[in-house]
Amino acid sequence: PAGPSYRITLRKRNLKQNNELQDISFNYVPGKDSADVLARELVEADLLDGCDLLLVAHNMSELISNPAARERVFPLNSPPAPGQVPVESELHGYAKVLIRLVGSPVP
Repeated sequence: PAGPSYRITLRKRNLKQNNELQDISFNYVPGKDSADVLARELVEADLLDGCDLLLVAHNMSELISNPAARERVFPLNSPPAPGQVPVESELHGYAKVLIRLVGSPVP
């Protein structure tokens, strides 16, 4: 029987694109995917700074274990844009991970 699957979105600022907010979405299937592997793939695709890998993996993992929380905002290790002070509400120096159920268990 197939279990639930989730859509995870990492929302953060992209310093390479005028500091625009960027949503990176991907599917997550418990038992098949892991937060560590997904975060590493984001780094390999140059979508995430390597110094943020463990933070993103940890926050994804926390959210996966408690999907009812729906989202988590956390400070990044990578610096915000030059001259920009960290602002949590605008995700300057912060990132947000969101999760939603896309497939329910099939009996």
